[in-house]
Amino acid sequence: MIASWFIDKVGDTHQKNIFNDGFYLDLKKSPASTVMNYDEIEKCFYDNNFTVKIQIDSLEFNYSIEFPVNHINIKPEIKMWQVETGPILMPNFEEKEAGDLELLPCFIHFNSFDKLDVFYDYPFGFRRNQIINKGIMQSIDCKIKIFTKLN
Repeated sequence: MIASWFIDKVGDTHQKNIFNDGFYLDLKKSPASTVMNYDEIEKCFYDNNFTVKIQIDSLEFNYSIEFPVNHINIKPEIKMWQVETGPILMPNFEEKEAGDLELLPCFIHFNSFDKLDVFYDYPFGFRRNQIINKGIMQSIDCKIKIFTKLN
């Protein structure tokens, strides 16, 4: 184990505590291998044990996030894949100052290692109209690494 924390307050968008008794967050380090292409994704698809690391450097600041993949699709007949996952915290990229970034729960989609779509939707149930393109940002330049746990 790398680290462990007890978190007693986690609020939703209405500042209501989500967990009555708090929860423990345990970070564990596990050996993993990088998945580099469709064939490697398909090979370990049914193990369904992917994590992703995304680095965004192109929007006037650096942002890095790492998270487990909740959902991945493959289409073997045309060797196509897509990750759809969330909710994860992403910045509202409309902000200009790195210190003023607002983190919003959202869903992301991608099917390449260099572009990402962000849907600022969760837990609102609708697209946030005050955000660029009504809460959808498409084709954000980034570096995506997909990992799978070694057996």
